[in-house]
Amino acid sequence: MPLCFDCRNIAPLGPKPKTEYLQLQVGQWGMLARGLVECAHREPGQTYARFRSVEAAGSCPFFEPESDAEKREGRRKLAKAQRTRFTVWMRSIKSK
Repeated sequence: MPLCFDCRNIAPLGPKPKTEYLQLQVGQWGMLARGLVECAHREPGQTYARFRSVEAAGSCPFFEPESDAEKREGRRKLAKAQRTRFTVWMRSIKSK
């Protein structure tokens, strides 16, 4: 089953926030830390951003395969790192 990381329509991340805290909280970086990616595909008249779970099992009607294997692997590594940092951060918050 192809995932969002294998799609050309995944939106590029905005500028990296300066602090680790902001990387886990702000915009697309924060959504990625929570396991969501933004789809860059827009329907005519669409004014909202569409986010999809990186672990979604269902097929996406907007899926277009990404041919660059290095780019796909980089996306996976970044998402895994962000998710790990978010999990560690949440555990530290809950343990206080």
